[in-house]
Amino acid sequence: MLKLLVGLLVVGNIMLYASNGGYLGAGSTEGREPARSLNGPDAQRIRLIDPATLAGGRQTAAAAAATTGATAGAPPVEAPVAAASSQCIEVGNFDLAEARRFEQALTPLALGDRLSQRAIPDGGRYIVYIPPLADKESADRKGAELRGLGVTDYFVFSDNSDLRFGISLGMFKSAEAANQHLANLARKGVRTAKVAARPSANARTAYQLRGLDGAAEAALAKIKDGFPKQESRACQAG
Repeated sequence: MLKLLVGLLVVGNIMLYASNGGYLGAGSTEGREPARSLNGPDAQRIRLIDPATLAGGRQTAAAAAATTGATAGAPPVEAPVAAASSQCIEVGNFDLAEARRFEQALTPLALGDRLSQRAIPDGGRYIVYIPPLADKESADRKGAELRGLGVTDYFVFSDNSDLRFGISLGMFKSAEAANQHLANLARKGVRTAKVAARPSANARTAYQLRGLDGAAEAALAKIKDGFPKQESRACQAG
């Protein structure tokens, strides 16, 4: 009888040890923390992360941080400066008084050699003439020679102009007409006559402006508002 009791006691101790060591299946592990974590209601939310995936995530984060740092350390990009235009703008058909006033208005723009003037042909006159002689007596003798050649339409310049003591043989509106008259005089024997353009008292001036940037073009438009009769246009080639 005593042997039986000792045997039962040994068997009971063995079963208790097996139960505490988890050798009897899931049922014996319900009271332990690892078992509750794996078998509890949130067990489906737990996912094991693959080591390669974890390493890739770390590399991606490091690359993003490096890119952010490089962007933050890069110097700011400056806005491009407006380049000067290569266009040439011509303004006006100015008389002498308006030309002076317009030129004065352009002074603040400091255009320098980017500003030039152009004389506008106004259908001026062309003179056929004999260049100035030494004095009035010489001019009178030349006049007598002309009369001897059958040329009576002339007069001697006696004022203080650049043609003083020269002889005018006619004024014409076109170079063609003046040259035709010169040819007619040559056939009569007049050898020293010439043709020259004579500026009109109503001579006009245009201004040409080159290499203007946006600010200068805006300033020019504002200046031109003070000259409402004047037009702007592109410069003619050549």
